[in-house]
Amino acid sequence: MEQHDQLCEVLPEAFGDVYLTQDNRPESMDYYNFVVSEIHGVRPAELIEHQKKGGKVFGTFCVYVPDEIVFAAGAIATGLCGGSQFWVLGGEKVLPTSTCPLIN
Repeated sequence: MEQHDQLCEVLPEAFGDVYLTQDNRPESMDYYNFVVSEIHGVRPAELIEHQKKGGKVFGTFCVYVPDEIVFAAGAIATGLCGGSQFWVLGGEKVLPTSTCPLIN
């Protein structure tokens, strides 16, 4: 949780400084901008609400579980890494280092 909180402290400003200040940034990027700005708010709320309604939520590694299988089971999936290596050291305290071939 400490690493997550650290990321949440710097991500909005870093994203804004790098991307939102670009000259001639296309308006068609507005949806993407919203998703990134709310990635640690909207999606977790969606997962919690789904669980409150009795739904199942699966955390998956992209190369191991196709989303279609989770959806067919009436559940929803959320990625566990998102392609970021920021979480690897903490995760390797709990999971084997060979869990994700994309990172190793």
